[in-house]
Amino acid sequence: MPATEKPQELTLELLFSLFRFRRKFILTFIISALAIVTIYSYIMPQEYQSSATLLPPEKNSSGGGLSNFLQSVSGGGGLVLGGLGKSNQSQVFSEILRSRSVAMFVDEKLELSERPEFEFPADDLRYEMIRSIIEVEVERSGLIVVTTAAYTPYFASSADKDSAAVLASSISNAAVDGLNQIVMNKNVSTAKKTREYIERELSDYKVSLDSVQRELEKFQSENNVLSLEEQFTAIVNQAIQAGAELAKAESDLNLALIEWSPTSQKVRTLTKQVEFLRKQSIKVQSGGLSSDAYAIALDKLPRLGRLYADLYREQQVLVQVILYLETQRHQEAIQEERDLPVIEILDPAVPPIYRSSPNRKLMLLLTLILSSSVAMLYVSFRAYLKGELFETGKSK
Repeated sequence: MPATEKPQELTLELLFSLFRFRRKFILTFIISALAIVTIYSYIMPQEYQSSATLLPPEKNSSGGGLSNFLQSVSGGGGLVLGGLGKSNQSQVFSEILRSRSVAMFVDEKLELSERPEFEFPADDLRYEMIRSIIEVEVERSGLIVVTTAAYTPYFASSADKDSAAVLASSISNAAVDGLNQIVMNKNVSTAKKTREYIERELSDYKVSLDSVQRELEKFQSENNVLSLEEQFTAIVNQAIQAGAELAKAESDLNLALIEWSPTSQKVRTLTKQVEFLRKQSIKVQSGGLSSDAYAIALDKLPRLGRLYADLYREQQVLVQVILYLETQRHQEAIQEERDLPVIEILDPAVPPIYRSSPNRKLMLLLTLILSSSVAMLYVSFRAYLKGELFETGKSK
């Protein structure tokens, strides 16, 4: 049988032999790629990041009560939410930091429209760009981290790098200021609405109080009531005293009748005294003595007591409510005028010393791996196309 040539299987030894044979091309390709990437890493835009850290919002201790009721009824929507936990409030604040309102505040405060990198044909495009470079992260502890990235142009100078670093910190701090301003304005707006509602309620309660006071005055005038409790005590004491004197006089009269005749002077005197005291006792029980302008009949005291207690209780309730609302009104008025920050900053943003990207070491490592792979694949594929990849052997 004639001998024929048959290609052998591909082996690592054969590949390494091929790579050694084409090592000049492979090294040249790798070095060129590394040089290009190194040069590009120096001329490409540099990224600088700066972060500000905010403490978790304090949970409002007054989660209920009349103050919160007034806020809800008056349409208040303050952002210091007593019913939410710290993590939930942190989430609310993080959403505000990502909002268009904060982007507008940052744009206006830093005058970003004057910077070349923020020049857009429409303001909304600039706001969207500002929102895109502000990253907000809420940690499990409730801390809020606001991070902003700023970029240099191509072929950046030292001044461009310094400017980008300062811009990154300025945007982060301005975003925090924007959050504080929005929350503070909202709280002031809520305080104003609550104060206005309290003032309306105060006016209504004062009208009710005036009406009750007029009824109470009319009741006192018609029923000779000045201070019902004191009058009741005085009338009862008078009745007790009159009854005791009458009983004593009747006892003396009975004793006198045993010793003296009914026509005797002593008996006639005691009889007149008993009749006088009996009339006095009847007067006390039916409305008091004629000389007492505020005397009240004993049989009327229970009914008058109930009526007077109802009017007096209603008056005192209205007085207490008005006093409380007056206190609340002053508190809300003070809240309106407060200009204190409501956001607590743990760490303000500062200009970073080092860039966050590009990472030249990582870029060169990836370039080395990728260029080596591409060069070896190219050499292998080219050898395959030319038939140089396999050794030949003889078979019979």
